[in-house]
Amino acid sequence: MTSATDFRDTFFGQFLLSPADRQAPAGFHRYSIGKWNLNAHSALPVHRLLNENGAIVGFVLGYPIREGALWYESNEFRLPSSSVSSEAAMLAFLNEMSGRYLVILLENHPLAPRIYPDAFASLSIVYSAEQQIAASTTSLLDYREGVEPRYPIGVYPDVGFYYYPAGLTDLSGCSRLLPNHELDLSTWESHRFWPKIAFFPCAADQSDVYVNRAIEAVRSNLVATAVRPLTYGGLTAGRDSRVLLACTPPEIRNRTEYITFNYPNRSDSNQKDMHIAKILAKRHNLRHRVLNVQNASSAVRSSYFYRIGRAGGTGKASDFFQAAIESLEMGATWLTGFGGEVSCMYYAIDEDRSNRPSAADLLNRIDLREDHGCLAAVSRWLEKFPADFPDELLVELFYIENRVGSWACPHLYGAAPFLANIIPYCDRRYVEACLRMPYAFRRSRASQVRMIQLADPSLLETPFEALTGLTLWKRRLLRNRFFDLSKWI
Repeated sequence: MTSATDFRDTFFGQFLLSPADRQAPAGFHRYSIGKWNLNAHSALPVHRLLNENGAIVGFVLGYPIREGALWYESNEFRLPSSSVSSEAAMLAFLNEMSGRYLVILLENHPLAPRIYPDAFASLSIVYSAEQQIAASTTSLLDYREGVEPRYPIGVYPDVGFYYYPAGLTDLSGCSRLLPNHELDLSTWESHRFWPKIAFFPCAADQSDVYVNRAIEAVRSNLVATAVRPLTYGGLTAGRDSRVLLACTPPEIRNRTEYITFNYPNRSDSNQKDMHIAKILAKRHNLRHRVLNVQNASSAVRSSYFYRIGRAGGTGKASDFFQAAIESLEMGATWLTGFGGEVSCMYYAIDEDRSNRPSAADLLNRIDLREDHGCLAAVSRWLEKFPADFPDELLVELFYIENRVGSWACPHLYGAAPFLANIIPYCDRRYVEACLRMPYAFRRSRASQVRMIQLADPSLLETPFEALTGLTLWKRRLLRNRFFDLSKWI
């Protein structure tokens, strides 16, 4: 175990890529192809990418899940034949791979030089066309030896502005590569590459076809982590962690320890998490641990802020970094439920069926104001969206690209330095299956309930986000609309 204040590996699991000879922090390894120089932290796997003739064309960075396994250690992958279409072959290659990764094509391929992210862009990447450099975070992109590796918390624009959407970053002239977009390194411009065609909902009586496809995608990703002996997974009162639990086969559950965070001054939702998680653990014989969370110090938060390149606030420094690094084994795999709401139309409203939402409306849905360049950036995102795609699909992709990809995933660079941080939902097979389910089925969250029902119906015997039994009665006795005695107990 390591103290959060003693952690000094600022750029753990990060990388930078440029045609120039760029300065990299200590502990980074260099890989060169032609004019391109890739510098990667020693803990970040770098897999060689070969074309059909066996010539090296680039790299796969990170933790791809392919052929039923999560690749923790450097390996090599071969691209399929491109005799029909280079783009079609590449898309097929990407659709067969999940996990947390980047595909980087640099030469000896018709599409080179180009970068493709995973389904959520969970191995986040930013880039500067002017500097001709791509990197994991703006902190590393702007790295200079001897510069103090801190961002003072107080310089974040304001309390109500907590992340940058639609490709914005904290550095002028630097952009974030969004999920479903490729970066052309010859022009340093990004373009949408997925989906190529619009997805429309299936008939109601066909919904189970796509529910089963979603289950299989998530289950296969969970099984793939079994190449290592220990996995940690979150356990809450909500639906996202319950779906993951339902999709986890018994043999994988047995080698997984489930974690619930206990926060200071527990909110109602945290009390429900604690209560339901303990019930689930007892009923289903889960290895379960409660981690008590203490508020991170200003120094720890400032370091966290720097590691994620100011991509969001510092709330997760207390739980996903400090509590985890001080209590858990870093040689394990950490599974997080980011992106589970793809199955339930997280930002959809009824008006989406008849009116395409405006940039201001979309910003309001993600609780961001129209300043700091956000309105212009989301407007550009809307302008590039295919005109023949339905508005419901627009809202769904907005969630994936401008919440999961722009806010949640950059935080993984600040999380505790586990062997791997993996999102089981980060899979285009899962995303497409969800996007093909009926709208009303998803909006009512019946989709998640049905996934649990088909994967492990016994998990529905425990309610979601509720207090039960004696805990409920104690709550009613201590707290009501007239008084609150719980803070004195």
